[in-house]
Amino acid sequence: MKALSKSQDIAILLCAGSSLRFKEKTGIKKQFYFYKGKPLFLYPLITLIKSNLFKEIILVISKEDEKIVKEFLVKENLLKDNIVIVYGSVTRHDSVKKALEYFIRRKKDFNVLIHDGARPFIKEKHLVKIMKTKKDYDAVTYAIKVNDSLLMLKNKKIEYIPRDDKYLVYTPQRFTFKALKKMYEKEKQATDDFSLAVQLNMKCTILEGEKIMFKVTDKSDLSLLEEK
Repeated sequence: MKALSKSQDIAILLCAGSSLRFKEKTGIKKQFYFYKGKPLFLYPLITLIKSNLFKEIILVISKEDEKIVKEFLVKENLLKDNIVIVYGSVTRHDSVKKALEYFIRRKKDFNVLIHDGARPFIKEKHLVKIMKTKKDYDAVTYAIKVNDSLLMLKNKKIEYIPRDDKYLVYTPQRFTFKALKKMYEKEKQATDDFSLAVQLNMKCTILEGEKIMFKVTDKSDLSLLEEK
């Protein structure tokens, strides 16, 4: 068994989403969909724990899901001292903000990793690589270069978009605490946290991701689980 991490770094695992599209077709939120005997959110959580890279792991959930989440954690013997449950909100932005409030008063310098609970198949090597990026980068994200042709439909007009410099943004994403705190002092909304850092002209960089880091969004994505 690994010794407890001496790191001051924190991981945030976002699992508070309502999963409307997925739930509409399956009757269950995607983070609780069972794959090989476990709900999806447990896969990234277990990877975060086993990596031993984080002082604390903040599990952001909907208040209505607390009972079922704790049942899953107890069953897998994962109700540990370094796992903190925080109630999230309707939007991703507000859920991260709720997690940030938990450690906002800390004085030490550290990094914060943010990951989507619906991206179940991150590997420990992905965590190690992103947490080892140079500290002078305020924000780091995984991304995958677009290979397919892209087009835009606007006002019934079709226009092709050059794909040479286009990327799909994935998680996990790593931020310095100082940068993340500054990002959330601004009342800006975004589909992911890295875009906030870009909007504020922070020092950012990209790491090459892998297709296995895909996000489960709707029922059609379940076929990708079966292919894994």
